[in-house]
Formats: sequence, C-alpha cells, structure tokens
Amino acid sequence: MIWFASDHHFGHANLLTFRKDDGSHVRPGFRDVDHMNETMVANHNRVVAVSDRVYFLGDVGFSKATLATILPRLNGKKRLILGNHDYGDRQMMRFYLEHFQKIMSWRHFTEPDCALICTHYPLHESSFLGRYAGSCINVHGHTHNRRINDPRYVNICVEQINYTPVGYDWLIAKARKAST
Repeated sequence: MIWFASDHHFGHANLLTFRKDDGSHVRPGFRDVDHMNETMVANHNRVVAVSDRVYFLGDVGFSKATLATILPRLNGKKRLILGNHDYGDRQMMRFYLEHFQKIMSWRHFTEPDCALICTHYPLHESSFLGRYAGSCINVHGHTHNRRINDPRYVNICVEQINYTPVGYDWLIAKARKAST
C-alpha cells in the first residue's frame, strides 16, 4: 500500500494555540504536544504496515530531537516531499536522509484515466492545463484547516484526515470523481 499525510508538525507545541477564523482551535482535543505526537504515531501505525510506502507532504516536524525519537517509530518506507518548514542547513538534510528513503519537491502518480500531483503547497490552477486537463488532482498540504472549493484539490493536512494517513486508492477515487 501507499499512504499520504501532510503537516504533522511533530513537536510544535505552539500549534495547539492556533485558532481558525471562527475562534475554534485548529487542533482541538489534545492535552499537550506529547498527546498530539503520540496520537499521530498511533494513528499512523494503525494503518501503515512496515512494508508500505508513506509520503509525508511536508512540515513533518519542528525539532530534530523530537523527530529523532518519533520517525524511527513510524511504520513504512518513508518519503518526504519538502514543505516550507523542512528546509534547513546541511545537518538537517543529512538527518532527513537518515530517516527518509527519498526526499523530493513533488511526486506524480498516473493511472490510465487520472493522475495525482503531490505537493506541499497547492498548485496554481494553470497546472491543470495540457496533459492534466480534466483528469488530475493536486494532493497537497500547507493550508491546514482551509480547503480550496474545487474538486481538483485534496487537502491532506492531518487536521483534514483525522490525524491518520490516507491511502492511494482513496485518492485515486477522488481523482476519478473530480474528472467526471
């Protein structure tokens, strides 16, 4: 199986204070950052097997020390699509290379009748022209609780997917639905 999730922000305690436009918390229900981290680890390992591939669509964590304790505990062959908080110095890139089989800016998956373009940031709508017209979705993160009202975009920030990775088949079904 292949799995996807974005914007875990492991170790980012301040994220628990962030609020939506309506005043509610972006990540409600967590006692503290450890509770948030452990919930995401448990949810991840509940669906992802050791032999599965899992794509993290950016912003995996804020602290190398936190990530060093969490990443080895997460099942699957991990791949990282870089997010705006994942860039760092050479030491951080070396650290990521120890924990992720591949690191990339984006990833493309193609089926006979549809395609997925996986990125951290939502793509501009002009990206859906040409060979992708009518058959592609942008699987993205970055926007946390905000969704784009267009079936060509699927926000898989953990807040949108119950802090649990989503499967390739689920995304392909969304892509096929968006192209009809």
